[in-house]
This record gives sequence, C-alpha cells and structure tokens, in this order.
Amino acid sequence: MEMEAGAAQYKEWPGGKKTIHAGIGWIHPLGRGEYVAGMGYPEAEKYSNPSYFNDEWMKTYETDLFCIYMLKDGNIYAYDGVVGNLEPAEGDDGKVDYLINVIVGGTGAYEGATGMLLGRTPGKGKSTQVAEGLSLPVSILKLMQGYIKIPVKK
Repeated sequence: MEMEAGAAQYKEWPGGKKTIHAGIGWIHPLGRGEYVAGMGYPEAEKYSNPSYFNDEWMKTYETDLFCIYMLKDGNIYAYDGVVGNLEPAEGDDGKVDYLINVIVGGTGAYEGATGMLLGRTPGKGKSTQVAEGLSLPVSILKLMQGYIKIPVKK
C-alpha cells in the first residue's frame, strides 16, 4: 500500500465523530484507492473489534482508529494503530510513525476480508489546521506491506 495523506487530502467522513486523516494512492494489486481514518464511523458498528483486541493488545497496539479503504469494487475495513514512532532531530518538521492495520471486513469484492498490514508513515512539512484541534503536515506517506485475504465468492 502506498497512500499519501496530509492537509490537502483531509476530508470529514459522513456520520463519523472525528476524522484524523484521509488519503489517496494505491493498494497493490487491487488498484487506486482512497481512505479515511477516524473514530465513531457508522461502519465500525458492524465490524467490531476482534476478540483478541483484549486489554493487552490495546495497550501494545492501540488499534483504535477505524480505516475505510475505498476501491472501485468495494471498501476494505481495518483497525489502525500507531505501534511506535521515531522523532527526527530537534527542530526538524518531520515525523515517522510505525503502524499496524488489522483488516476486519469489507463490502463488495472485499466482503469477509481479513489480514494484517505493517508499515510506516513518514510525514514532513509545516502543519496546517484542518479541523478544530487537529493539524496535519503537508505530506504523510502511508507505506505498508502485508496481506489481505479475500474469500472467493461462489
């Protein structure tokens, strides 16, 4: 997965309580896509946390953001967490987070999807306020690898 987020790509998700970031890019080999990540999305109600998201899991992986990856033939749903980060040298305007995405379902061609993606999000540039209490840098690259298991439909 190679997505770009940042202040220019930010958009609120209808019905959601809070969108943290949004982006555009590619999910190989599925094609071009867009995504939003946030909290209180109505779609999350149907795709609740897996049972292994116990207290220990949440303390370690904090997968509390819900992601909707939108592709031409359906959506992929995932829980997103920041596992850690590396701060650049003092005075730099960049940041790198390390992420985990747990795929919990989807719609259309991705109904019943499961999987796991791991990666990092280098970000850079002067931050701009995009919503009340929320600022994003010029660019955030969401670079992730892993697998998405998509059930075969009969």
